[in-house]
Amino acid sequence: MNTIVFLARHAKTTADDIYLGKRIDSGLSAEGFQQALLLAERMEFEGVSALFSSTLRRSIQTAEVTARRLGIAFEKKKDFDELDFGELTGKNLSEAENEYAGLAEQWSAGRYEVPWPGGESPRQAMDRAILVLQKIVEKNSGKAIGVVGHSQLNRCILFGLGLVKGNWRFVQAPACVNIIEFASGKARRAVLNDCSHLESK
Repeated sequence: MNTIVFLARHAKTTADDIYLGKRIDSGLSAEGFQQALLLAERMEFEGVSALFSSTLRRSIQTAEVTARRLGIAFEKKKDFDELDFGELTGKNLSEAENEYAGLAEQWSAGRYEVPWPGGESPRQAMDRAILVLQKIVEKNSGKAIGVVGHSQLNRCILFGLGLVKGNWRFVQAPACVNIIEFASGKARRAVLNDCSHLESK
């Protein structure tokens, strides 16, 4: 039996107009909590029986809503924390657009070793996140697994597994779900950035 990972992004935060990274530990907004409820319904519908989050508040708060609905505990994994955005941390998204665009262009070309200025590189995040994800998949073989991650962290996992190529800036909307099927130890993409659970209500 194949193992399915529902790799979500945390719901909307109170500071969604700046680069948070791992240094700013923002929580969910009122809208974010509503998104988290809809994400929890989706996780329940998909039969998720094992749940994981990062150690950052926005991920934990999102996972808590799902855990309550499913009646299960969840595990916090530091290796699922968002990347360290270094000098871009706290900068307004629009004001730092040119800086980020230059980085994304290099990452789209496969230069994952290029770091955020003063921060972490996608390669470093790929190494830490994919290792723990593989261990989780092995331990929960045949199950549906929920992971609440972050926009850049999710990109690192999806690019690192070879499921996405070419455009680093593909959308990872708040409370979206990426569905990854693992069969015989190999990952393959089923769905990217699925927000149907948010649009139906």
